Amino acid sequence: MNKIMEEQIMSHKFHEFLYGYNTEKRTNFLKEMEKHYPIIYGEDVPMGIYLEPYGISNCERVKEIVDKDKSLMLGIAAREYLKNLIAYNLIAHIENNSIVMGHIEKEMIDFLNGYQFDREEKVVSVQDYLKELRETLNICQENYNCVLLNGTAHPKMYDFPSDFYDIEWLVKNLKNILNNSEQFNIIVDYRNPIVLESAKAIMSIVSSRCAGTICMKIATESEDWATYSDLNGTFVEHIHDYSITELDDSYRKTLDKKLKRFRNN
Repeated sequence: MNKIMEEQIMSHKFHEFLYGYNTEKRTNFLKEMEKHYPIIYGEDVPMGIYLEPYGISNCERVKEIVDKDKSLMLGIAAREYLKNLIAYNLIAHIENNSIVMGHIEKEMIDFLNGYQFDREEKVVSVQDYLKELRETLNICQENYNCVLLNGTAHPKMYDFPSDFYDIEWLVKNLKNILNNSEQFNIIVDYRNPIVLESAKAIMSIVSSRCAGTICMKIATESEDWATYSDLNGTFVEHIHDYSITELDDSYRKTLDKKLKRFRNN
């Protein structure tokens, strides 16, 4: 892992799986990528967001068999959580950059008060909006648990003043406000398990045609990642939907092990 590899990953306008051992070295490399590619105003350069957390944490109840209706609701809950999680991290990174905010604060507030958000009360500051998003994320987390335990949605699930339809739409608008045409790279450091629906929600972004806008960079050991299907049940394909970068020899060793098993059979 080095500067050349970092530049290749961050400049590549495509979703990627970054296969490597689950170590502190990998984590440090990914966090350095975010540090080296901060939020930039008025310049066409890629930007990095180290997403933490990156999904709903695993729990014992997810091992239970669920019916089709409940499965659909769990998928929606995970999708909404991920969408708002990415939105929160993007906007928080922008808000934390005082130089950038000096250029765009008014435009950001005007955007958040735009007709697309269908708000009853106006946003006074970006900090206020981030507070709303934190409350939204808590409700999304609770909603998943409500569906899992009771088969019903959280009563406040669809009553968010800060709700928006699509994460790609939000990212395109944030790029326009930043006057930066390059992509946001969302870095997932898969260290701890998440519920299957959260992994599928990530794969739903990977399967979407949003390269150059929002690019998922998913670091994982090749046998750790739970699924390569999205929330619609569609298999997300290597080359067609994402590319691969090998951070070390782990992916090659996994392939060699599988080939050896195949030959022995």
